[in-house]
Amino acid sequence: MMIEQNDSDDDADDSHNLLTITEASRIAGVSTATLRKWISMGLLPARQMPGSRWRRIRRGVLIAFLRGE
Repeated sequence: MMIEQNDSDDDADDSHNLLTITEASRIAGVSTATLRKWISMGLLPARQMPGSRWRRIRRGVLIAFLRGE
């Protein structure tokens, strides 16, 4: 499976670079529970959305994590 990566760190375009837990787990090929575990263990950084308990993962961070970078 080929995964496109946008290397831009520009926060202005975050809406296209932020993934939900479900989206990120599908890309990673793991369950949402596994992805949440990685986040809670500090292995995968996630952003908490303002005023919400929802978290988002930057696409570039997920890709780097999956590549072992």
